[in-house]
Amino acid sequence: MTSYIKAHWDARARAKRQDPAASWEDVRGIDLEVATIAAALPPRARLLDVGCANGHATVRIARASGAAAVTGVDFSQEMIAAAQARLAAERPVSPFRFEVADARALPFGDAAFDAVYTTRMVINLPNWDEQAQAIGELFRVCRPGGRIILSEAFWEPLCRLNALRTVAGLRPLAEPDFNRYLRMPRLADLLAARGVEYRVIEFSGLYYLGTRFVRELVANADLDGFDTPLHGLFGDLEETFDAPGFGIQQAVVIDLPEGDAR
Repeated sequence: MTSYIKAHWDARARAKRQDPAASWEDVRGIDLEVATIAAALPPRARLLDVGCANGHATVRIARASGAAAVTGVDFSQEMIAAAQARLAAERPVSPFRFEVADARALPFGDAAFDAVYTTRMVINLPNWDEQAQAIGELFRVCRPGGRIILSEAFWEPLCRLNALRTVAGLRPLAEPDFNRYLRMPRLADLLAARGVEYRVIEFSGLYYLGTRFVRELVANADLDGFDTPLHGLFGDLEETFDAPGFGIQQAVVIDLPEGDAR
């Protein structure tokens, strides 16, 4: 793992501890992500959250989906310490464990989980080869007939948003230094090679249009940051409506066949 990426998340964990914003400042975006993943998970599943950060979303997703047992892993010891402290404070009903692990070499046996998901984890790996390696590990540890959900950031919607921003005279958005957004054609080719069925849930298009485009056209200094009335407004609208093609955050839901597709 590139050292500066890990250093970034260690520092975030020390600064935020159990704050919902530890993994992303856009907590309304996290709400949309949590609801999407929870609704797509099978009930009473043995879940693995790869890239669980401080466990904020993990606990919420487990409760909403009715998970039978939950394991969360993260490569930041600082994040895992915060997640373990959360368990002590919240005492969730499902059996939980959090541990340090590398997504590229997960410390679990084959087919150990009914469902495996990521929340903006794959994009923290520094190149496509390592991202594909981590995705391969998700396939390995998920049982035949199970489900994998990749909730990740994608390059193509970023380009569409930036085209709008350029026309409006706004500076283009850029990937954070610690992220490498997924390219959908690469991912589609990888999944096609494995012969698996998948669908894409676009759960953030209208939200991104409102908070990364419309918001900056409104002349109001109080709209700085991620906690603004427009974030709340467009988050509420996104629960009913969407603008396909503009949501950088998307969920790719992969259903494994009953035979071995790993």
